[in-house]
Amino acid sequence: MIDFGKHREVPLRDLIEEYLVLVDREVDELGSRDAIEGIRTILATGTGADRQLKVFEESNHDLKAVVDYMAAETRAGL
Repeated sequence: MIDFGKHREVPLRDLIEEYLVLVDREVDELGSRDAIEGIRTILATGTGADRQLKVFEESNHDLKAVVDYMAAETRAGL
């Protein structure tokens, strides 16, 4: 991603964190704290696709392991 303020390329996670800091004062007023914390969780743990790829790699490219992981995540309510 391009950070136009810094005039350079930056990692997406860094840019998103900068945006979150920028809007932090308004978040509570808008009742959006839970949504922002959800974004922070994704930044910390990765997306569902990130986790699925990790299972795929760690299982020696076993797609059944990925499906089993997704089913377990669904049952857990994630």
